[in-house]
Amino acid sequence: MVAPYLKSAAIFKCPADKSYVTRGSTLFPRVRSCSMNEYVGDPTNERGEVSRLSDPFYAYHFYKPDDFLKPGPSETYVLLEEHEDSINDGHFLLGGIDVRSWGWNDLPACRHRRSANFAFADGHVQKHMWRDPRTFQPVKRNRQHGLNQPNNPDVHWMVDHATAPK
Repeated sequence: MVAPYLKSAAIFKCPADKSYVTRGSTLFPRVRSCSMNEYVGDPTNERGEVSRLSDPFYAYHFYKPDDFLKPGPSETYVLLEEHEDSINDGHFLLGGIDVRSWGWNDLPACRHRRSANFAFADGHVQKHMWRDPRTFQPVKRNRQHGLNQPNNPDVHWMVDHATAPK
């Protein structure tokens, strides 16, 4: 549990994220920009069902520090910045390790000159530059998910740093 060590929940909000949510005609700043790797933590949903897309029988899941064997703690991200039009819950859904062939489920942020920040299991933070122009999605204030981008090298990088096949 990380909560006892946090001084403020604001650490989950990037200062460069100027996005907002609306309630009626009132605008409120978004409270967070980060999401957690879907392979870190419990793979069950609120009803206790195992997610079909992150099935722990086919890919590694990480529940405690000793579990980060493959691809290793320095190669496995725990938190990342998620795109303003994609962020909707606490985890970043890649959509399974076979997602490389078709594209994104959730979409990573690109607000830092075509890059996003990642926090890895060993404690280091890394800025990753996106290579494929299809990854740079403008903010449309419209929910984006399931973007068909076959063989996007950025999707490959994300999968390689999220988990490994068993």
